[in-house]
Parts: sequence; structure tokens; C-alpha cells
Amino acid sequence: MAQFSNGHDETHWKAAKGVLRYLRGTTDHGITYRKAGSLTLKAYTDSDYAGDKVTQYIALNVGAKEVKWLRSFMSELSVSQPHPTDIFVDNQSSIKLAKNPEMHSRTKHIDVRYHHTRDLIEQGKISIKYIATTEQLADGLTKPLMKTKLVENRNDLGLHDRGIIRANLSRSSPWTIFALLAMFVLSACASSHQNSHQVIWRKSKTPITIGHYQVNLKVNFVNPCDILKKTVVHSDLLPSAQAKCNELYQELFISELEKMCQRKEWTEITLRKKRVVDLIIGLIIIAVIASAGIGIAGTTIAVINSN
Repeated sequence: MAQFSNGHDETHWKAAKGVLRYLRGTTDHGITYRKAGSLTLKAYTDSDYAGDKVTQYIALNVGAKEVKWLRSFMSELSVSQPHPTDIFVDNQSSIKLAKNPEMHSRTKHIDVRYHHTRDLIEQGKISIKYIATTEQLADGLTKPLMKTKLVENRNDLGLHDRGIIRANLSRSSPWTIFALLAMFVLSACASSHQNSHQVIWRKSKTPITIGHYQVNLKVNFVNPCDILKKTVVHSDLLPSAQAKCNELYQELFISELEKMCQRKEWTEITLRKKRVVDLIIGLIIIAVIASAGIGIAGTTIAVINSN
């Protein structure tokens, strides 16, 4: 768009805003370098000037110069390129022009400096190959593409969204996160308490929070956010992912559980008066009264019989 800086209109303004929107939406994208894979250098060249073979040929020459520099740079890093580097072009005319050393009336106007590509081919440093337009990865840098095609080309070039986990956590439904958290908790409890009896939590219309029906449980939960480690999440995204996970875990699981079962300090429970003692004392009193009643009754019957 720089060529329209002095003569722009509403169309160029909309295009500029589209570029800014794209940049804002891809701030988390970056090149992914993997340990495994081939270190063979490949290049794609293209231009967007009505499919003209001259511009394609000039673009090929510029790409060939970049390949020459990269081969030298990789050689210094002890990553040699034993074979000619493939440069993929989607224009047959420019390929023939690069391989044909003869000058004729249709190409004599091309500057001599653009024929450096032929020298690199003869030296065995590059190899020009044809590629279909649908597979040309340089299209995304030279012309507007549909979104699906642009994303496909971008992924093939090694550009990926590094913030995908953080984005998924922020956009996911709260109930989806809650279901996942519940699943993790249940699986953790099942694995750590295989020999214990299952406890099922469900709502009841009959309150059982008073009298001798009151039940106190001491439960230690396993935080599902502990599975988010450097082996699972990128180190740059780990703090934000853990913070978001803990926030949702506290809001959607722990808080809801405390509404059903109020939290109590364990010391408060252990220091409570034991109802079993009162029950034993009551049974003793009843036994004493019963024994006294039986003794009185026996004495009365004995007196009556003696008379």
C-alpha cells in the first residue's frame, strides 16, 4: 500500500485497517522450530503483477540471492547443504527463461544483473522446480487469499498460534471448564482411593444437619490444575494458564461445594461435646432405675407372700 501514500482513497483506508486487524489478531503467532525434521533448505518465490513472466523472473532472482546467502550462513553453523537448493516457482515461462542462456528479442530488455540465477544453476547451488499455484506457499505474501487458504499456507510455513491454550481457556464455556474439572477430580479420587467406599453427593429434600444425623467429613481434594506443567504447556503460557485454571476451579467447583457443605475447622469438630457420653450416662441411669424398680417390686411381693 506504500505506493498509494500520496494518492489513496477509501479503498486503501479500508485495506490498511484490515492489515491492522490481522496484526492484532495474530500477536501470539510465531515460527515453530522442532528438534526433529529435515534441515534441507527450500524456497518459494512469487510475484503479483498480472502474472507477468518478467516480474516472476525478477522475483526468482531475488529469491536465488537470498538462498545463496542462507546456504553460506548455514554452512558456518555446520549445517551444510550437499545438494542444490530447490526453488519452487509457479510460472513455467520464468523457469524456461532461467534455464535458457540465449538472449532474444523478448528478453533483451531485462537487466543483466537479473541473470545471476543462471550462474547459480550452473554452479549447482540452486535448482528451479515448478509447483502448482494451489501449492505455492508464497501466495500469502504476494496477494490476498481466502481465510482457509491463508491459514493453510501459514501453517505450512511453520507459523503457529503459541497462545492457543490460553485462548481456549478464555473462550471456553464456564460449564465446560467445570465439567472438565469435575472429571479430573473424580478420576484422581478413583485412582487414589480404589479400596475405599464410594461417596455419592446429591441433593436431598430432607435436611440432615442437626441432631445425631449430623455427619462431618475431612476431605482433601486434588487440584486438577496441577497437571499443567512445562511438559504439557509452553513455559511462556504456563503462569497464565495455571492462574486461569485455579480461578475457574475455585469459582465453579470449590465455591459450589461449600454452598452444599459448609466448611468447618477440624479443631472445632474434634472439640465438640461427644453425644456418645450423654448416651452412655442416660443408659446407666435407666439401668439403675430399672434395677431399683425390680428390687422394690421383689420386696413387695415377698412381703405379701409372707403375710
